[in-house]
Amino acid sequence: MLHGLSVLSMKECSYRNDTPSMVVLKCIGIDHFHLERVVMPTETYLFSAPEDARVELWRLAQGGQICQERADVQEFWVSKADAMNREPPRERESRCVSR
Repeated sequence: MLHGLSVLSMKECSYRNDTPSMVVLKCIGIDHFHLERVVMPTETYLFSAPEDARVELWRLAQGGQICQERADVQEFWVSKADAMNREPPRERESRCVSR
């Protein structure tokens, strides 16, 4: 058990930061599941998350705006086949605000 979650309900996920800025990845799920990690440019971060979690990506844009993208964790799931034949990520809900 991990934070009260069954290991069977967890999925392996991956995020690659292809931006020129550091990104803060936040993954939030049921039963108080919370994961937060700074992902540097060109870094790939592997993590496990509940099947129904949500992922938020926060970054500072060149114009000084704080940008947030939100997506279901399913967009980050990986399998052995995915690792070999990675497709570009789909569009995510995105929002930027000026500081």
